[in-house]
Amino acid sequence: MCSLRDFPELRDCSLTDKNVSMALVIKRVKPEAIDYPNIVIQLKGDQNPEPLFLPTSRLTTLQQILSKFAEENFWTACDELAKFFKRNPSNLSVLMYPLGVIMRFSPRASLKVKIKARLKRMVATRPMVIDRYDITKFKDEIFCKRFKSEIHKRSSELNIDNIDSINNMWRRVQETIKETSAEVLGKPKNTKKPWFNERCEKALNQRKTFRNLYLNDPSHEENKTKYNESRKEASRTFKYEKRVYTKNILEEAEKYHNEHNTHQLYKKINTLKGGYKKYEKFLVKEDGTLITARSDIVERWKTYFEHLLNCNDPRETFTWKRTEPNLNECTIPSKQEIELQIRRLKNYKSPGEDGIQGEIMKMLDEDSLTHIHRLLTHIWEQEVLPEGWNVAVGSENLVLTDISRTKLWSSSVVRCITWHPQVTKLAIVSSHDIVYVYNRKGSEAKIKNKSQSAILSLAWRPLSIGTLAVGCEKGIFIWTIEFSNIHVRPTVNNVCKFVRDDHRYITGLSWNKMGDLLISSALTSKTMYIWNYPLETCVPLRSISSDTLNFVHWSPDNTKVFSCSTSETFRIWSTDNWTSDKWSLNNRSRVQCACWSPCSLVLLFATDSCSIINAIDFRKSDVFNGSRNYKKVAWPIVDIKSECINDKVIGGTLSDMCWDQNAQRLAITFKNSGSLVVFQTALSEAVVDCIPFCIIQGRLDEEPSAIAFQPTYEKGSLLTIGWSNGNIEYVPFEYITKPKHEPEMFGTNLFGVNNDRSISGLPSMTTTTNSLIEYLLN
Repeated sequence: MCSLRDFPELRDCSLTDKNVSMALVIKRVKPEAIDYPNIVIQLKGDQNPEPLFLPTSRLTTLQQILSKFAEENFWTACDELAKFFKRNPSNLSVLMYPLGVIMRFSPRASLKVKIKARLKRMVATRPMVIDRYDITKFKDEIFCKRFKSEIHKRSSELNIDNIDSINNMWRRVQETIKETSAEVLGKPKNTKKPWFNERCEKALNQRKTFRNLYLNDPSHEENKTKYNESRKEASRTFKYEKRVYTKNILEEAEKYHNEHNTHQLYKKINTLKGGYKKYEKFLVKEDGTLITARSDIVERWKTYFEHLLNCNDPRETFTWKRTEPNLNECTIPSKQEIELQIRRLKNYKSPGEDGIQGEIMKMLDEDSLTHIHRLLTHIWEQEVLPEGWNVAVGSENLVLTDISRTKLWSSSVVRCITWHPQVTKLAIVSSHDIVYVYNRKGSEAKIKNKSQSAILSLAWRPLSIGTLAVGCEKGIFIWTIEFSNIHVRPTVNNVCKFVRDDHRYITGLSWNKMGDLLISSALTSKTMYIWNYPLETCVPLRSISSDTLNFVHWSPDNTKVFSCSTSETFRIWSTDNWTSDKWSLNNRSRVQCACWSPCSLVLLFATDSCSIINAIDFRKSDVFNGSRNYKKVAWPIVDIKSECINDKVIGGTLSDMCWDQNAQRLAITFKNSGSLVVFQTALSEAVVDCIPFCIIQGRLDEEPSAIAFQPTYEKGSLLTIGWSNGNIEYVPFEYITKPKHEPEMFGTNLFGVNNDRSISGLPSMTTTTNSLIEYLLN
């Protein structure tokens, strides 16, 4: 019986596949053998190095122009200098004073150049704002009755049993509670000067009136006298009201202190404390005196822990006994248990991202509690949490690890790798959010920015030597690193930021083939944005679903865009009129990874719940052909079920996959396997033919985190693997016979063999064959 065991393991030796008509040779080689740099990403002890602010490429070009003045090419240098600043008017302001040329021209005229660098203004991004409601109104009985009446009215109209999914159930319940809270309670009003009352406003208006009279006629002495008196009166009024307000606050704070109401006590104190105060560190000695020196504080802690840890043995001990585990079946929580847990919620605690405070939950009526009980019952039975319940403050890494196509995103040294589509440049992201750029000679640039954290995606701009888009938590950072000197590092002058408050954690970036449009998707947004890089503008596509987006892919021919959400839906867009075709998965899963064929005729994708790779063939599908009720078919081409081979788990649920530029090799990584599988592929009448090619095993301490094929490798296909310990490995697949880059349509075989056979000489895989084992048995 054939299975994954039929894959040859790629070791340090050459292999030849004799089953196909095209001879090919693969081997695991050292980087020096193919003239590529040996890359190892190392994380040093200093996790926050100082930012590198060295001269940019434009300053280097300017220095080259200025050097021509010393070479007696005065007028040529002046022309080049004028052209340079005409191309770059927004970065430098240069004033030239050619001494010696003002009176007479000399070929050795001395030149003074004053260069003033003007940095781009950094756009400050605001953190995510969580809705808070004025729960202090619950102290008034009128607001309590009104809230219960409104929530009862809205809850009675909510029929939760007719809602199809758990996400929609929770969304309806959440919207009902938040709409009622916003209508009845509203949001708390924060005033900067709460002591400013009607008396202060009257004094202020009087001062404004006399000021206008004085400005209209400054020579009038009476107006000047009245204006000065009104200023003094307004100042006295403001000071008096502020003293009265402070006195009342202190009296209320003393009252709360006597009543042991610590929450209101510190709330009143914070109103008078002002802004940030430096934290003073001090300790108290045994004799009661204060210690403020740092060395004395350290010595005091040393003495304290010496007495604490070097103590005598305890007099009383106990014997621990192993208890049997509780094997009783857990029953569904009852409505009474849910009400009890809601009553146990603490007051004055910050809400989660839904913005529902504990005090609001305690004021819910019976109908609302019934809806919550039914929702929890469905969650208990289906074992599926609504979207957002697994997202809490400080738990971003857990969510990003689950969403990201990079295996072990939170712990791997290498998080993203991507090749430039036209030149030999490789960009790598480390776990310290540093972007390393390499060329054939070695390291070219290192990009580090304090605001550039939690990097999730990278994309080189086509038709541009060194423009790189970086998707991170704050937004999109587009760096320009075009320079000839490899020791020069990019600075803030080289970055263009695309930042929106509702578009954070950029999980998908994709350029069109002309390099002028960039499409992005974010984990916190339901909308895709198309950014015009030259104009620095964006156009949002309409909200296509009720779920946030995972990633996007622009097709190589620029006619289609693939986008998938964090739920079971994905869409295929036509770039002609930007209409979309919606597809849904049946097994309550989401798309984990996807890739286009080089000719844009086939789309491969896999879900996060099974090991099957599916294909959408646009040669056979009626997508964008005008028909509305056509049958949507995704052809299963291979099933990579998990197997244990030599005590190693291979296969299972996919983590990521990539297709090479020749449509000849398909590399796949898995979530629960430390191995990487490579298929040999070819487009045929049966969508895609896939045959096992090789398995690539790492060392004991490494797993494949990120993979990418180099698009410009001429000898065949070059697979680049970023291992979890920081090693970068190249695996070349060199063809003896050069393959065709553009596959033809029906009736032509890519390998010159019989049209009724696949690339391996075996029958083509039909639509009913959905497992690798059945395929190999044929």
